[in-house]
Amino acid sequence: MRYALMILLLLGCGDDTQPGPADSGAADAPGGTDGPHADAPTVDAPSSIDGPEGGDGGATMHTLTLNNTLSWCTVSVNGGTSSTAASRTFMFPAGTVVNLHGDTADSTVFVWGFWTGTDGDTTANHDHNMSTTVTMSSDKTVVACCPDIGQTTCP
Repeated sequence: MRYALMILLLLGCGDDTQPGPADSGAADAPGGTDGPHADAPTVDAPSSIDGPEGGDGGATMHTLTLNNTLSWCTVSVNGGTSSTAASRTFMFPAGTVVNLHGDTADSTVFVWGFWTGTDGDTTANHDHNMSTTVTMSSDKTVVACCPDIGQTTCP
């Protein structure tokens, strides 16, 4: 009986600065007024709208809109999974250099054409590199073009 009483007393004692079931700090965390993280700064959630790319919490963010003309190209962003989606949107911290790679969605019907809106799009002929970059100095719109075989422009 004496040992059982000591065990109960020891279990009832503890460090009340640690969150327990009644005060996990989750209700107001992060940056809340309860729990052990009451003074922790609020951190932005990952800022990608359509992918794993994220922000650093306080940097100026810019939007990259990636348009794939009629979904005739496959496009990957920063080495991610290639997609034929007609339009995707991402957010990146200012100054980020985003790597883009494009190819045809179906090489029996389409050919790789060009990008518009990339760092390499400096002439009227646009950027014909399959792998290219776009530097996020502002909101950007990039278009991938994979025309029909025998054509040089996208509709």
